[in-house]
Amino acid sequence: MAARGTLRNLVDRARKGGLLPELTPGANALSDPIEALIALRNGLSHGTSDIHSPGMALEIVEACAFWITHLYPPAR
Repeated sequence: MAARGTLRNLVDRARKGGLLPELTPGANALSDPIEALIALRNGLSHGTSDIHSPGMALEIVEACAFWITHLYPPAR
């Protein structure tokens, strides 16, 4: 069955399945790199009043690339 749902649901399923690390209990959600990416993605998709410097773009792409490679490692 194909994965369906919101980004939140997909991340929660990946965490429960051990594909992504669990959120540290009691930690600020935005101190978690995956939660921070979700917040940035939702801000970009749904709009936000936050202003981010253009220099952040490369850091965001690098973070996304890291987690994509984590979930889908290159074939060896």
